[in-house]
Amino acid sequence: MPFQEDFSQFLDIGSGFASEALITPAIGDPYKVKGIISNEYSDIDEGMAGVAGSTPYFECAEKDVAGIEYDDFLQVKGIDYRIKGIKPDGSGWMVLILEAQE
Repeated sequence: MPFQEDFSQFLDIGSGFASEALITPAIGDPYKVKGIISNEYSDIDEGMAGVAGSTPYFECAEKDVAGIEYDDFLQVKGIDYRIKGIKPDGSGWMVLILEAQE
């Protein structure tokens, strides 16, 4: 049986550490999930023309998003995102790579 961590202490919305998100799958009903939203700055310095931007992602318990698929939607803090990457880490934690929608 693989190791499964209890992440509930990290996903406390009351302390302001986590946020509640609404996931809208392509098939099925929308549902809420707790997680941590981040939007890291990315800087790729390639020769004379560097590229900069941000990489938004949402971290949550894997069991809470068991049926998630690429291109499902996630809304958190009033911003809509499309899920472009799904990265489980093997311990029960999931990182969803997001793309902001206009």
